[in-house]
Amino acid sequence: MSASAFSRPIFRLYIDEVGHANYSCNLQHPQNKYFSLTGVVTRLDYVQSTIAPDIESLKQNFFNPPHHPDNPVILHRKEIKGKLYPFKSLLDPGICTAFDSQLLALLAKWEFKVYTVTVNKEALFKAYSKPFDPYHYALHVMIERFVYFLNQNRSIGDVMVESRNGPLDRILRQEYARVWQKGTRFEKPGSIQAALTSRELKTKSKTNNIPGLQIADILASPCFALHAHQMDGTPPPSRFGSLVAQIVASSKYDMSITGQIDGFGRKWLS
Repeated sequence: MSASAFSRPIFRLYIDEVGHANYSCNLQHPQNKYFSLTGVVTRLDYVQSTIAPDIESLKQNFFNPPHHPDNPVILHRKEIKGKLYPFKSLLDPGICTAFDSQLLALLAKWEFKVYTVTVNKEALFKAYSKPFDPYHYALHVMIERFVYFLNQNRSIGDVMVESRNGPLDRILRQEYARVWQKGTRFEKPGSIQAALTSRELKTKSKTNNIPGLQIADILASPCFALHAHQMDGTPPPSRFGSLVAQIVASSKYDMSITGQIDGFGRKWLS
């Protein structure tokens, strides 16, 4: 990557997952049938100037014990939904309503693009004697969409996921490096290498307090739920999840010039 390349905008793709990539289970069960990745794309300078201060202010306003840099509150959808520590203040209906309202307003305000890639593992397992690894399959498509976005916008970027565990992270980093070196079915290596600043996938733990990963965590489940509902008739997102998904569908998903989301901001793989 030449020095002049870094005069262009630098974006980061933050990825979160829903489901697991294992085929050795009852694939007809709704919790096992699908695997989904949702990615949030935004400029690194915008994260620093706007998103990070907004998230820190949100935490200071609503949670007790107060958010502190030495012991940061990490926004995590499961604990927020369950009103578990450190989100027990949300047990107060008034505080919960105010928090929901402010979070939705921030999601609508912030400038980012979203991609959701969902794999129907049951269909894939039936169609192929040796089906693709669902995580790798979805990651390939996610990288293709991100690289296309970067090249269209004459920009560069990198990719970050939340760390899972040592062996799984190592396998995922190896697959990412392979894509960077050899390309995918629809993106040649030169195109990928021109767009992505590093052949290394960034993995960070939840405790690192990464704003983009926290946004991806909040969006991933509602985006998947709406996608699966529309494509396969599964139950729709919860009430709050529906509000989140509506914001994403109305203004955040990447789309064609005619406003089409499916095939651009969302991909269904089966």
